Amino acid sequence: MEKKDQRSLVGKEIFKANVDYFVKGRQKKSKQWFESDKISNLTLVQLINKTSILSENTVENFFSKEHQYQLDKQTVEMVRSTMHIIRKKINDFSPQKRFFILETIDFFRSKTHIGRLLPAMLVLKGEKQKREILEFFYSTFNTLNKNVETIISTPEMFKTESLHVERGSLYSFSIDVAKLVLQLFKEDYVSKFNYSASEVELVKKVFNQFGPGKFLANPFLLSQFSENENEFYKTILSFVSTIQTHDVLFLYAQKRHVYYKRFLLSLVQSNRIKEIDPIDISRVFAGCLLKNPQLDPGESLVNRMIDEDQFNKPKTLKALVRYINDLSPSSVYMLINNIRSTLQTISNKRPKQKTKHEGKKKTAKDIFSNIWKKQ
Repeated sequence: MEKKDQRSLVGKEIFKANVDYFVKGRQKKSKQWFESDKISNLTLVQLINKTSILSENTVENFFSKEHQYQLDKQTVEMVRSTMHIIRKKINDFSPQKRFFILETIDFFRSKTHIGRLLPAMLVLKGEKQKREILEFFYSTFNTLNKNVETIISTPEMFKTESLHVERGSLYSFSIDVAKLVLQLFKEDYVSKFNYSASEVELVKKVFNQFGPGKFLANPFLLSQFSENENEFYKTILSFVSTIQTHDVLFLYAQKRHVYYKRFLLSLVQSNRIKEIDPIDISRVFAGCLLKNPQLDPGESLVNRMIDEDQFNKPKTLKALVRYINDLSPSSVYMLINNIRSTLQTISNKRPKQKTKHEGKKKTAKDIFSNIWKKQ
């Protein structure tokens, strides 16, 4: 046996040993985990039925007499009242619609959304304020648009009779968000760019002119912000309303959830990842299920997933599909993240080795980058 083959074999044995250690460690602690108050042990339907409304405090916590606002009282009150209008509109949605929307974009309970945007609007001024708002607008648009593009390019997620209507609706959502991004800037500045096929492409041109991801470091773009302060704040509030109450948002949330579930299941339904045996993917998957904060997978499913003779049998896959269908969007996303990080951690413990490209199979990094570069 050549030395290269020996290194490869040793690396594979170490990887399998690490997978075994990971799974056994999770199994040992699983009973304690699932009996703790860290797990809700509720199905998706039960979570939807228990979904709560957004309280007044989700807004009021950011308005205090102690705050030194940089805005006049009239503008502060406009921001406050509009935030409550948006909050109340979300509360008027059906429990299912409200749940899916807030699982996808929870502006009012997120430190990186309301916790960042409202202080920027109310307390900051000048270039620092513009930078915070611009980063929020672009990162939100970029995530939404990339997800929409991915969903639209996956026709098997649509029924034949609704494919064109739903695709068109999703793209209109991206366009509406893009229009609000463009409203941040002076009209004569935006008009200098060559007309694009849509506002989505125009937004990309505005931001990519400095190179990928470099627009925040360029003060010139900030100097092109609209000088009408009242319209500036109205644009920000319209943006928040759009990303939380748009007519297509529920469809987007549902399709995004379906896409992530399909991605998750594809990891164990095919031999996709270079150098990692499918059984080891299934075993890592099972180990990650053993620390799911939403729902106990049950001993039977886990045992089948870690058994080399049973992991890819129809009965096992059907049971796994039933389990995943009971998970919330945030739980599915968290599970993908946990599998990814576990595979990376275990892979990093293997000896470094050079290997030839193996057909169309990809590394774990290749497979998961298609999901994470969108976030």
